[in-house]
Amino acid sequence: MSGPRSLTEDVFSSLVGGLKFDKNANALALDVMRKRPRVENEKSKDEPNSGAAKNGDNKRKSALDFFAAGPAKTAAATSKKQTSKKSEAKRKDKTKSKTHADSDSDDDRVEEAETEKAVVDANADADADKLSVSEVRALRKRMRIKVRGSDVRDPMLSFSVAGLQAGAAAAGPALRERAQTICENVERSRYTEPTAIQMESLPALLAGRDLLGCAPTGSGKTAAFLLPMLMRLRTRPTKVRGPEGLIIAPTRELAAQIVREFEKLALGIKGLRAALLRKGIKSPGRFDALVTTPERLAAMVAEKRVDLSTVHYLVLDEADKLFEMGFLEHVDEIINACGPETQRVMVSATMPPQIEELAQSVLRDPVEVVVGTKNAGAATIDQKLIFAGQENGKMTGLKQLIQDGELTPPTLIFVQTKERAQQLFEELVYDGYKIDAIHSDRTQQQRDDVVRRFRAGQVWILICTELLGRGIDFKGVRCVVNYDFPTSAVSYVHRIGRTGRANQLGKAYTFFTHDDIEFLRPIANVMRLSGCEVPDWMLKLRKPSSNERKAMQQRAPKRAAISSRPSAKKRRKMATKDGPSRDNKKRPLKTHASNKSESDA
Repeated sequence: MSGPRSLTEDVFSSLVGGLKFDKNANALALDVMRKRPRVENEKSKDEPNSGAAKNGDNKRKSALDFFAAGPAKTAAATSKKQTSKKSEAKRKDKTKSKTHADSDSDDDRVEEAETEKAVVDANADADADKLSVSEVRALRKRMRIKVRGSDVRDPMLSFSVAGLQAGAAAAGPALRERAQTICENVERSRYTEPTAIQMESLPALLAGRDLLGCAPTGSGKTAAFLLPMLMRLRTRPTKVRGPEGLIIAPTRELAAQIVREFEKLALGIKGLRAALLRKGIKSPGRFDALVTTPERLAAMVAEKRVDLSTVHYLVLDEADKLFEMGFLEHVDEIINACGPETQRVMVSATMPPQIEELAQSVLRDPVEVVVGTKNAGAATIDQKLIFAGQENGKMTGLKQLIQDGELTPPTLIFVQTKERAQQLFEELVYDGYKIDAIHSDRTQQQRDDVVRRFRAGQVWILICTELLGRGIDFKGVRCVVNYDFPTSAVSYVHRIGRTGRANQLGKAYTFFTHDDIEFLRPIANVMRLSGCEVPDWMLKLRKPSSNERKAMQQRAPKRAAISSRPSAKKRRKMATKDGPSRDNKKRPLKTHASNKSESDA
């Protein structure tokens, strides 16, 4: 499609703003190590000859100067050096190598002093942001943050060099320069201040602690584990083979998104590279971090194409999905293949109790951070349920939403199977909408192209399956439609979480029919926990049993094909009702061909 872009299309590709807090990072200035020790001289107060006392003080001050270049010299040593200047020069001419070694030693001491000074200054600057115990408690209550664990650190209130460096395991000018580069990259991104999950996760992860994080969709969980990874990865010698950082995601689309975020935050840092693990990738050990799906990595580990013994920072993104039966075996193999001292991080927007218990068994003395209410949608999403009666009522309701202007693009529409995604696409594509569909039957190149055009605003309505329900961050998605009722409350939370991200407002519509009412109560509970109004009768419905919920998750209910054309049975009934003449006109439609067409759809 050629020609100038419309204003609407430009809006779709714009970035959203991050969460902001009214906190001045430079409210306090601490510079304790720059203060020189004070030498008291009571005698100088009484004696009139204050000049000699002053010279003595200067000499003592020089001897106590921690940051002077080279070792301190006493007055006696200085005098001796002046009296034997010629002999000292001859000695230096004869022992050049020894003098050179002494000079190197002085340089080492200078560098060591500068390193110590940088670390102390970073700790002092970081102390400027510290809050009292009561202030920390009030902040967490206001931000709806719950933290559990031993030796929990105070939240990080700003993206600062001091904050990143003070919490890191290593120290030195090189690390300070890396922290400065990261902060500059963060300033160019959408985050101006840490979000709730970031302000609690960063101190724990920088200190090397295991973490279990649960926060609403769009709250900045990716940056929460990427920033500490960038600070903890080292620039390794070329002879070392194997990645140091590893991130596992349930879908390739999410993995590719994480790689893009890594590259943005690591821009300008030499020696830090991440790669999406693909089938044809060569020498994956040359990268510092790998991002992949569990099946791909487990296969390459079994083939001994990847060595994970060098990994010391492991992230499981969308951890609850990775601990489901389809991924659990692969994830277990990957964890065992990593080093025994590997730092482990697990994050997700939802954490059912049984999955949380399993995750806790993998982590060691973790810090647990929960933002908001577990298994609830973001408060920025306006959620509504729409009763459609029967399956054919959904199409009527969807077109009514479009006609009323309720479906503000860009919009995501979720269906339960790839066949239904294609059927809905064929129903809407001829109505003039800028629409496309993405599902597992399409090639990887086609899927990447659809995602690219949706991000660019060339596609206004994207029909998808659960493939995009996990973690994918589309900038500025304003509306989500659950055309088919979600199979679980967890699925519902992740679907609607594609909108209302980064504190932006969004809308979510969910159609339900007579057949869906028995599974309506869990979704109504999620809406209530999110602050939405829900009719009382929905909350009083019978609670589905655990077996019923499992059956629905494993096998979606059968639904009639999405088609505005009447079925063959209905056409025959209509023909009989209208009389012989009408029946004769309809006879050439070839009923068998129609049935075949519908089944193929």
